[in-house]
Amino acid sequence: MMNIEKDEDEFKNDHEEIGMELPQPQNNAPSNYQITAEQIIREAQAHKNDEIFIPVQKISDEDELYEYQLKKRREFEDQIRRQKYNISQWLKYALWEENQQNFKRARSIYERAIEIDYKNPKIYNQYIEFEIKNKFINHARNVFERVCKILPNNEQFWLKWCYLEEKIGNYVGCREIYKAWMTWNPKEYAWNSFCKFEERMGNKENSRDVMYNYMENVNTPEAYLKVARYEEKNLNLKSAREIYENGLKKFKVNENYIKSFINFEIKNKEYERVRILYKYAMDIFSSNNNIDDIENNDNNDSYNEFFNEYLKFEKKYGNINDIENIIINKRRNYYETEIEKNPSNYDIWFDYIKLEENFGDKNSIRNLYERITNNHPIINEKKYWKRYIYFFINYAIFEEIFCENLENCENIYKKLIYEILPSKQFFFSKIFIQYANFALRQKDLKKFRKIMGYSMGKYLKEKIINYYIDIEINLGNLDRVRQIYESAIQKEIRNGKFWKNYAEFEINYEEDERAIGILELACNVEGLNEINEIIELLKELYLKKNEFKKLDELKERFKDNNVDIMGIEENNKNENENNNEINNENNNENNNEINNENNNENKEEIIENKKINNENNNFENLINNAINWNNNNNNNN
Repeated sequence: MMNIEKDEDEFKNDHEEIGMELPQPQNNAPSNYQITAEQIIREAQAHKNDEIFIPVQKISDEDELYEYQLKKRREFEDQIRRQKYNISQWLKYALWEENQQNFKRARSIYERAIEIDYKNPKIYNQYIEFEIKNKFINHARNVFERVCKILPNNEQFWLKWCYLEEKIGNYVGCREIYKAWMTWNPKEYAWNSFCKFEERMGNKENSRDVMYNYMENVNTPEAYLKVARYEEKNLNLKSAREIYENGLKKFKVNENYIKSFINFEIKNKEYERVRILYKYAMDIFSSNNNIDDIENNDNNDSYNEFFNEYLKFEKKYGNINDIENIIINKRRNYYETEIEKNPSNYDIWFDYIKLEENFGDKNSIRNLYERITNNHPIINEKKYWKRYIYFFINYAIFEEIFCENLENCENIYKKLIYEILPSKQFFFSKIFIQYANFALRQKDLKKFRKIMGYSMGKYLKEKIINYYIDIEINLGNLDRVRQIYESAIQKEIRNGKFWKNYAEFEINYEEDERAIGILELACNVEGLNEINEIIELLKELYLKKNEFKKLDELKERFKDNNVDIMGIEENNKNENENNNEINNENNNENNNEINNENNNENKEEIIENKKINNENNNFENLINNAINWNNNNNNNN
């Protein structure tokens, strides 16, 4: 408010300086008709689109016409001079000259515009329309020829030129124009136009040649499909099938192409061909996994789509066996994809080989076994190799029993034993036993002994030795059994099991002296493991032979060692107490006898004899207790 009052004061002062009097309002009352800002804007919008009428100029004689034309030309020339590269001004100028029926000037303007921008298709398009509309055909041909050389990839000029020649009946010229057009490898529409032109002319051979040239030049699946459908339309089924087959060799992974080929064969009731195509498609889309993950997902979708379509096809045209084959093939594809993801997944390999053994042929099973056996475990640990070895065993059994191919079976065992296992730090007794059993089934005892000898020389295992000995015992070759034990003891002299088994073998055949000699030699070995069992067996033999002196020597020999020969002191205290009671009774009887003797010398002799008898009885009790202790331990074990 202060600012408003200040402005009014300044306004009055200015007028007083000039000498003017301020006008005074005659009526300060509000007006009856109020004008708002909204009303002003509405009226402005209402009068916005009002047309401005240009007055019509009437020309009554040639001089006025000439003056009018001169004026318009000057205006156009001025505009062109100001905007030289504005092509629309040139086209308006040419169109105005055309309307004035001055064709030479119009043609001259088009030529001048072409010099400004010779690659602008609008100029040529309107230029050609001008020549054709005014029936200057030769001029139009000249323009077509120029523009088709300058802009050969612009299809509209080629197409209009061909249409012009066909319309005026110049079919030979039209064909030549099409041929010249085709040398530039145009799009599909151009080839279709050429083919339809030949069909309209009734030249089927020319039309077919056009389509084949199109297929060779374009070389795409769509081109092959178009030509194949063209041949199918003209009932040339053999040619159509050849085109489909040639295209299939070039475009293996094109889903639409394969589907079109399948539909073609179904229409012609070639069901065996359809089955082959479906299997081919499923093989292609199941094995093509060398690309990105997105494309892999697309391949899986394509495979499932072909599988479902194949299943529908077999339900409609096939039998039960064909449907089962489809399901088996799908399972095979699943196993193949899982194996490619993780080749060391032996669960999948086991399931896969089981499927092939149930439904596959011998060659497919053999090929699968070869793939498995060539796929070694990555980690050199026995737990990972154990399952892998079973594939070799199953493969050898398959070749021997189902294929009766003994040579392949033997090669499998040799490959595993002599090539694969020697480079590893672990050993599988089962392989050598299986190979030895194979040799026995072939009645080749020499090979059997060679296998066993190699296994003992390479890997000395108790399981191998026991198996070898059992076979030789069954054959009655006891001397060879002794040689086996001796060779095993020479390699591992501190292994008490070999000594014990050797002695037990001799005991079984009542060769106690040999057994005692073996055990005595074992006792002389330093650091022998399982020494307690060796001594216990030797003690039993001494007791059996009643060789108590040797038993005493054995006790004295190992008295200082940690070996408890009798095993009595701690384990059989209760039995010792009973024996002591019996000895006390015997001593009382002896004392009574001594008291009854009159001769002192006889008394002393009797006492000494009784002491000796008591010592012998105590020793026998000790032996009996040791035997009982050993039996108790064996029962507990």
